[in-house]
Amino acid sequence: MFFYGQISRLIFSILLVFSPVLHAADYSIDDDYLQNLSEEADKLEYMDKAEQEARQSAQHEASSSPAVLATTQRAVNSLRDFERVLLTEYPSSYQLYRNLGITQKNRVFEIMQRSRKLSLAQHKIIELYKQTLTTK
Repeated sequence: MFFYGQISRLIFSILLVFSPVLHAADYSIDDDYLQNLSEEADKLEYMDKAEQEARQSAQHEASSSPAVLATTQRAVNSLRDFERVLLTEYPSSYQLYRNLGITQKNRVFEIMQRSRKLSLAQHKIIELYKQTLTTK
């Protein structure tokens, strides 16, 4: 009798200790699911904002102001400068851009150099990013 009492207390203690661990696994599944949902929402939000940035960029380019011309000139100098302009002036476009592959990034930069229009490069970023979503 004493022996069975000790065993049941031992089993109860083990269950008590491991119960939070078992429940933590359930929470991590929920956390992973919620994390994935959050990431998907972020992607959609970045795309919406990147499209807004591209529209604003096209409006600025139409004005041909000295500031816009200077930014454009800076962006066509090198890939690194182009990326800096995206990061500082168009952060949502940059968030999409950074998820592209090297070849895709080079295509975007080539469009920037040929057209000398950030808006066209931004539209290409959005287009290529959408393609990466459909291939996943």
